[in-house]
Amino acid sequence: MLLTMVWSLALSGGVGNLLDRVLHDGRVVDFMNLGIAGLRTGIFNVVGGCITIGVLLVAFDALHQRIDSVHA
Repeated sequence: MLLTMVWSLALSGGVGNLLDRVLHDGRVVDFMNLGIAGLRTGIFNVVGGCITIGVLLVAFDALHQRIDSVHA
């Protein structure tokens, strides 16, 4: 299930960037401006977040498998 989620995040990120670039004259427009009231915390690329989460999940899974193999 984790592998499916990772690939879903990575592929949706790639397709999202491709669609943005095709539909918006080569620009990526999927950004979120986060904040609470007047406090702005940052502007994030949605696709970049998906890809980052996918990579972190792969790293976590690899580390978890390595720990399990040491304890086996």
